[in-house]
Amino acid sequence: MIYLIKRTLKLSGLKDIVVLSSGIFLAQIISFVCQPIATRLYSPEAFGVVSTIVSIASILAPIITLQYHLGIVTAKTDNEANIICALTFYIIVIMGLITMAGFIIYIQMNPSATKEVGYWIYISLPLLLLNGLGNVVESYNNRFGQYRLMSIVSLQRSAISNALMLFFGVLKMDYLGLVISRLISVVLGLRRQANYIITNYTQIFRSSMYEMRAVAVKYKVQPLFSLPGLFMTTYAFSILPLFINSLYSIKESGYFFVSTTMLGLPLSLISSSVAKIFFRNATLEKNNKGNFYASFKITLFLLTLVSGIGFVILWFVAEPFFSILYGNEWIKSGTFVKILIPMYAIRFIAQALIYGFIISGKQLLKLILQGFFIVEATAIYYFAKIYQFPIESFLEFINIAYFINYMVILIVLFYTSKSGGDTSETSKSVLLENQQYG
Repeated sequence: MIYLIKRTLKLSGLKDIVVLSSGIFLAQIISFVCQPIATRLYSPEAFGVVSTIVSIASILAPIITLQYHLGIVTAKTDNEANIICALTFYIIVIMGLITMAGFIIYIQMNPSATKEVGYWIYISLPLLLLNGLGNVVESYNNRFGQYRLMSIVSLQRSAISNALMLFFGVLKMDYLGLVISRLISVVLGLRRQANYIITNYTQIFRSSMYEMRAVAVKYKVQPLFSLPGLFMTTYAFSILPLFINSLYSIKESGYFFVSTTMLGLPLSLISSSVAKIFFRNATLEKNNKGNFYASFKITLFLLTLVSGIGFVILWFVAEPFFSILYGNEWIKSGTFVKILIPMYAIRFIAQALIYGFIISGKQLLKLILQGFFIVEATAIYYFAKIYQFPIESFLEFINIAYFINYMVILIVLFYTSKSGGDTSETSKSVLLENQQYG
């Protein structure tokens, strides 16, 4: 029995999950406590503006590194990881310039895009670049198992950003207070997390063009398969506030932003932490046993248990909770939460296990399945526009479509974990990339 318990804890990576989640948990507690104060200092329109800026940055975030930063975690040697790091930095610079030029041209051609936000919409560009740098430093933290550092930084970042948000709110800075506090929060902690990169700066950037070209080819699976799939999923969720702005109003977008912030707490607290550790454990199991069924099964069980209990309770208390805690004006956010709970409950599970497609070498299948999110979101948007759906109906259709899509993804992952994936040369190369994860 003791052996079984130890084996279960090892497979689930529970110790690492607890370490990584502890700081994130405290960070979310701070945000949770500060949010009811913020909703009394800022208007729904202010949250709608921030939602627009964050959505734009989130949609573009997957392309800023072309997902090469994932190779830092899975590289066979530290030297190879350093070469990937150098390559990723150059990609961030190039993609940043391309994105900036394209964004400016788009705004000049469509000046109405800034009517609600103004030129503060350009804040999405530095947010985008900082996101790319953050992915690089976190990849090193993950490679070396620096979960305690990641946990502490999350806590510090939350404390300072929320303090600034409330301070700016007292000064009646409206949406500018939310924008500036969010921008500063992204910057905080990067210096500490990037200690390895700073210490080994010379070694990293002495990488030759030949070496960077070699790892770019070796890890081409990331931009070819991981990037499109992630972009599709990110787009499918980040585009929703922009759709709501277009169909309804920026005020409704503000209500939606607050509701998804609440629903996103379990994702950032537990699911994202479990994802990192599942990726590591499942990769090792795949290399040793030829499949990752044990890691998948125990992780699926733990996530389903947490999701089932947590989201069911939230469904019953959502509307009175928002009314009492955030104020009567925000009860609509509670209604949105109730509508979207099924989708977020299954997303909580699937998001942590999605790396199974990378481990099994089935990135193309992952890409196809995630592509349906964009098709669904776009179709529902146009139906809502043509038939003038109320916002509740729009969200209900999104909830149903996304829930079914995630269910299909989980079923496919279940069977993939048992078979271990393809044995083709493409799959073998992916396994080599993942062989010495962490």
